[in-house]
Amino acid sequence: MSFNFENSMLFSFLKEEFPTESFLLGAVGGIGDNDTHGSVPEYYMDLIVEGRMLLSTPNFPWEMLGLCANKYFETEVEAREWLTSILEGLEGEIRKIPKRDPCA
Repeated sequence: MSFNFENSMLFSFLKEEFPTESFLLGAVGGIGDNDTHGSVPEYYMDLIVEGRMLLSTPNFPWEMLGLCANKYFETEVEAREWLTSILEGLEGEIRKIPKRDPCA
């Protein structure tokens, strides 16, 4: 099964919801404060899963990634490093969200 980047949530996120890297610095108020996508942590976890799938594809679409995210990458390695940093930033923000007591 191949990963279709153009039809993914990750593609939409990078193209429409991720205007700048300041998103990861908390300038948008943090992931936990935004309930645009229902179950916010699950939405971002799905983005992370898609990002990891994209990174593992043999024909990594690094130029398309750059167009989608409005970034210029000189090389595939640079694009992979950038996407990895975005995914790690999302993971870090998710870890900051307080765990909810399922019994409460």
